[in-house]
Formats: sequence, C-alpha cells, structure tokens
Amino acid sequence: MEIGRCPVSRVANASCLSKAVSHKDTAVRMAAAQACGELGADCADEHFQALASAAADRHVKVRRAAVQALGRVGSAGADQIVHFFQDSDEGLRHFAAETLGGLDDALAAEAAARSLLAPQAAARQAGLLALSKMKVAGQSHKAAVAACINDGDLSTRLAAIQALSSLKAEDHAPELEQLAKDKASSVRIAAVSALAKMGAQGASSALIFLEDEDPGVRQFAVKVFSPLHSKLPASVAKTHSHQVALRLLDEDWHVRLAAVVALGDLHMGVYAEQIAALSRDPNNQVRRSALAALEKMGASPAQAAGFLGDSDPGVRGHAEEVYAALGGGRQDDDGDISEAD
Repeated sequence: MEIGRCPVSRVANASCLSKAVSHKDTAVRMAAAQACGELGADCADEHFQALASAAADRHVKVRRAAVQALGRVGSAGADQIVHFFQDSDEGLRHFAAETLGGLDDALAAEAAARSLLAPQAAARQAGLLALSKMKVAGQSHKAAVAACINDGDLSTRLAAIQALSSLKAEDHAPELEQLAKDKASSVRIAAVSALAKMGAQGASSALIFLEDEDPGVRQFAVKVFSPLHSKLPASVAKTHSHQVALRLLDEDWHVRLAAVVALGDLHMGVYAEQIAALSRDPNNQVRRSALAALEKMGASPAQAAGFLGDSDPGVRGHAEEVYAALGGGRQDDDGDISEAD
C-alpha cells in the first residue's frame, strides 16, 4: 500500500506489485490490486495479466479491487475488465459494467461491444449495461445493441431495450416497434418505455402498442403521450391525440384513466365532450380525473355539471369545486345543466 502511494516507489517496485496480486493472504492481494491501479500509464502487461487473473480469485473483495484498479488505469485495461462480466457475483458484474461504461471512449466501447457476442447471457447483459452508460462512445455501437433485442434470453432482451433507451436511439425505433409481437409483456412494456424517449419516430412506433391485448401494455403506451409520465414533447404528443382519445372507451379502467390524464395535461379541449361523458364511468378514479381534465381544459360549466349528482361524495365534492371554478352559477353562465345530464 505504501509503495502504491509513492510515485517513485510504485514504478521502481512494479514487478513486486504484480506478483503480490497472487499472494496467499487475501488482504495482501487486495492491497496489491489497489496499488497496481495507482500505476496508471506505467501499468505494464504483467500488471494487466495479474489483475485479469484475479477474476478467478475466490474472494469477491479481491475481484472488486482488481476491477477498480483496471478502471483507474483507463481504457488500456478495458479488455481485462470484460473478464469480470462472467463473474458469479451479480453485484460485481454490475460494478464491472459500470466501471467500463464510465470510461466512455472508443477502446472501452469496442471491448463492451465484443462481449455482446459472448455465449454467456450474463456477459452479454453486462456489455449492454456498459454501452448504455457511454453517452458518447456508445453511439457507434447502437446497431450491435439493437441486434440483441431479439436475443433468446429474456433478461438480455430487456437489457438491450434499456440500452437503446439510454442511448436515445431514435433511428432504431422501428425495430422496437416489431417487439409488439413479442410474447413477453415485460418486453413490450420495456419497448414502449424506450420509445417514449425517441421523439417523433418513437411516438409513431409506440402507437401499435395502444392496441395491445394486455391492458398493462396499453396503459404504458398511453403514458407515452402524457407530459406527466413521458419526456415526449407535447407538440409531438398532440399530433397523436386522436389515438389516445380512443382509449377513453377502453375496457380497462386503468387505461381509461391514463387517457384522461394525458388529454387533460395536453389541454386538448377538443375532447371535452368525450371526457364529460365519463360522468357515467363505473370507476370513481376515472370520474375524478375526468373532472380534473375538464378544469385544465377550461371546459364549459355544463360539461362539468354531469358530475354534480355523483354517487361518490368525494367525486361530488370535486365536481362542485370544478363547476364553480369553470364559472358555473355565475350570472353570465349560460350553461344548460339539463343538457349535460
């Protein structure tokens, strides 16, 4: 440890450090690995080999110290970090992936991309995680990441989708759209969530999921167009408001609720009549959200009046507040309550 702290000593005793990585004492192996990391540009092949061999160490703390040391050395240790993508400890695999991803340069990205061809699913997943952390270098390997969305391993498919999401790979939105045929609902939900970050192309590709057989997937698809839940620009979401409005008639109340919230947050007053008709919806949460949406839209008092006789005291009280906020009961209020009824 003292040698590692001294720039002169760690260079003069470099060979001592590499040998100590295989010492019989665990604490010595850890200290030697950490000291190797201090070498930086002076790290030689013998040190890289010693740190890579630590992947077989029986103690996870030693393996973690080796990964940390390789990360400190920089992209020159990228190939050795990949050795730890096959570690038996999930936490260490994750740490190795994040360490490689944090380097974010061409050499690190190439090492991560090569791991996508590994026979072990865990290694492929670690490689995908590493690339997802590379905001710059990872952009050059989006096609390799996209190829993994059809992997035979479910967890790898999910990792690939998450990586495309992190990389905001809008040009691969059509490929994510094809996952509407995937049998796993978790994959379809992940695809929808990723498309929400891919701008106009992502929004267009997400439309097919509004018709999914699983109400959970439909709910997530609606939320793509909701400013409250998505980073999709409102200007883009509004161009697809008609498809969202169709979900006001969905058989599942969670989907209807998501549609109401989305249209309300988008201030799409053109659908105020359809939302007012939800005064007859069997779910009180949908009715309450419909009132909130009408208020955001600046609807007419008559459109809120249909909720005044609601059987739920909470909804009824909210209806009175919204009705008054929209100008109901004022002398200039020309709304016809009976018409709304």
